[in-house]
Amino acid sequence: MNLTFPDVYNAELIAALDYYGIAAAAGSACSTPDNKPSHVLSAIGLSDTQARQTIRLSLSEHTSKADIDYATWVFREFFSGSFGSTTALWPGQLNQPMLDDPDLFILDIRFWYDRLLFSSISGSYESSLLTFKNHLDRIPADKSILVICQGGFYSPMVAFFLRSKGYQRVSYLASGLHAWKTANPDLFARACGENIHNLDAEGESGVI
Repeated sequence: MNLTFPDVYNAELIAALDYYGIAAAAGSACSTPDNKPSHVLSAIGLSDTQARQTIRLSLSEHTSKADIDYATWVFREFFSGSFGSTTALWPGQLNQPMLDDPDLFILDIRFWYDRLLFSSISGSYESSLLTFKNHLDRIPADKSILVICQGGFYSPMVAFFLRSKGYQRVSYLASGLHAWKTANPDLFARACGENIHNLDAEGESGVI
């Protein structure tokens, strides 16, 4: 079942659903981790913008009325603004002045195999989707947090989690670091690869 919500970036809605234990997807089943617009939705006439406002939910014979009521509550709370909000930064918006801001804390949650492809933004703090919760004491609540991942699918989930834990200024890099690198090759060459901290490593040995 595909549902389209105008003016709502699907990754943010999926992040809220995921936090409350509801599985949903944005792309086709074979491209979900990449958060690419579904080719199926494109084939039926939806634009890329509309596809990025669409989520997919699956029901089965095991889905109960209580499940549907619970999901309805999550949707209602999300659209009422009760969950708070995070900010999507698109590749063209993340520029040099933002990267130079000392108030910015960049949390890179890419997996180790993603990091083999290319380095992270200089000064960022690396962890992963599976381990970042172990380091909440090292993620400063008084700074502006930018969460990045490879393809833009997981960072909204982590951003929503941090927002739910009381972090007030949380954003994520929509479409991911790969898209930002592609859109800004010169900036990437200048702004990546130095003084990267690995939160999962112990002590100062975690500084690259």
